[in-house]
Formats: sequence, structure tokens, C-alpha cells
Amino acid sequence: MVRFYRFAAVLVFALIAAVPAFAAQPVIDVNSASASQLVATLSGIGPARAADIVKNRPYIYKEDLVKKAGLPAMVFGSIRDKVALVDLNRSRAADMKAILNGIGEVRAAAIVKGRPYKAPEDLVKRGIITQAVLDGIRDEVMVGP
Repeated sequence: MVRFYRFAAVLVFALIAAVPAFAAQPVIDVNSASASQLVATLSGIGPARAADIVKNRPYIYKEDLVKKAGLPAMVFGSIRDKVALVDLNRSRAADMKAILNGIGEVRAAAIVKGRPYKAPEDLVKRGIITQAVLDGIRDEVMVGP
């Protein structure tokens, strides 16, 4: 019986530790999406706010959505995890270099050359960046079609 409880405790701990691996990935690139895509994808973003987002591009930091586009803090908080600043399959190398920490000219060019990607982890699997660099940019990137 003691073994069962130990096993159960280890299992629960493992599941709790795995939760970040299942965290939601960004679903829309605010630097390239159209206003209609922003409205359709992000709750709390209507046509006027979407137009402000598009008008005030580019965004280097997610917080720029509050500073430059005037999103209310509550709205920003609700969409923060759903937005990306770079789409690995579509963004220009110059934008990646300007926005992503640890991505310089050479790595940005390698990312563009290695397209298409199915997941951000493909960058590590293909030896373009290290896991540490991916961990640092994961919240800013997405992989679109």
C-alpha cells in the first residue's frame, strides 16, 4: 500500500511538472495579421481596436500593445498568451533580428532558409538555435501555415 501512495505521489508531481509543456502557444502574429483576423481570433478585440493594432505596428514587445495601440490592461491580460510577435514561417529575417533576443542576422537568415516549420521546436531539431535560445523566445513566436 505504501508503494501505491509513493507511486501516486510521483505521478501527481510529474503531471504538475508537465503542465507548462501543455501551455497554450501563441495563435496569431500581431505584426502581420489583418484586422479581420485579429477580430476573429482574439476575444475583446473589435474592429476599432484591431485597426489600432494594425496602425501602430511594428511591435517589438507584447507590452507595446498597451503602450502603442492603447489596449486596456484587462484586455491585454486576456490575450497576452495568444499573441506572437513573429511567425517563423512568414516573418522577415530583419523583423526576427529586431524582435527576438538571441537571434542575429545569421540565425534569422537560417530560420528563413529552413522554412517551413511545423513547430518552434523544429528550430532546435534542425540545429538552427539552441534549446536555451528557444526557451527565451518561445512566447514571442508562432508557426503559421
